[in-house]
Amino acid sequence: MDIVIRTVEIVLSYGLIIALFWAFYDATRFTVDEFRATGKFGRTPWLLMLGGAIVLDFWLGGFRFSDPIGGRSLAWLATALVLGVYLKDMRPRLTQQRLSGP
Repeated sequence: MDIVIRTVEIVLSYGLIIALFWAFYDATRFTVDEFRATGKFGRTPWLLMLGGAIVLDFWLGGFRFSDPIGGRSLAWLATALVLGVYLKDMRPRLTQQRLSGP
């Protein structure tokens, strides 16, 4: 059973890092004006948050089922939250701004 839990931890950890890299790349594709038009954080803060999340995940590692309230797990959850907010809130607004045009 330990191998299954460890496998899930590895998949979650690497999956989040890959998704964060994609989100960082995606955020660079939108212009500063498109970020500004959303009325939310600008491009630079989002790039810093996503880049910081990538660094934090590489530094601390991933989620641990054996210690769900530990520092590593909470840091992983914080980076997952940053990714979730970007994907659920920011990206649809940016895409809408791009489609609506200048």
